[in-house]
Amino acid sequence: MRLGIDPKVDYVFKKLFGSEEYALLLVSLLNAVIRLVRPVTGVDIVIPQTGKSSPEEKLVVGDVRARD
Repeated sequence: MRLGIDPKVDYVFKKLFGSEEYALLLVSLLNAVIRLVRPVTGVDIVIPQTGKSSPEEKLVVGDVRARD
């Protein structure tokens, strides 16, 4: 069934590939796109923001941050 939701929209991409609920979907995407010798078997979704050690540093917020 088609819902008419475009997965390329930032908000939708982050919901689909940046949450623990859909971690297996991210694993499937990574395996389809990068084709490693050994396939990715799992990911840990982590907070997509980097910490700031001083007020002058820029806060970086990514769409998806994961650790394999």
